[in-house]
Amino acid sequence: MKFKFKLESLHKYKKQLVDVERQKFASLLKRIGEINHEIEALDVEIDMQLQEHSGVTIHGVQELKQKESYLRARHLRRSELDQEKKSLEQQIMEQKMKLQQAHKDSEMMEKSREKASTLFQENLQKNTEKFLNEQSIQRFQRV
Repeated sequence: MKFKFKLESLHKYKKQLVDVERQKFASLLKRIGEINHEIEALDVEIDMQLQEHSGVTIHGVQELKQKESYLRARHLRRSELDQEKKSLEQQIMEQKMKLQQAHKDSEMMEKSREKASTLFQENLQKNTEKFLNEQSIQRFQRV
């Protein structure tokens, strides 16, 4: 006799669900890392432009407007990235909760499977002992 878990397909599904949730969590972490890198690059670029702006004499109003427009666009992009980062952090927290729940469900299925396997092994051992005892009784009765 071989042990067969009745809920094996559900058990496999729960394990796959954990893997999927881990992949989603990893992709969100990767994206937030990319945003942090882009924010750092923007900060460096803005600082460089401000240093250039302070050390150079402006030759005309048009050049001043161009530099101001460029800096405004960089600051706007920075604030957009900050908002996206906040949104991603919220998604990460939600995904973390989903991952924890999926892991918890998977662990419950694993414990259920282990319990069923233990019960099966105990029943198998009891039946084997019962069979051996019956054989021993029959041998003694023949003698």
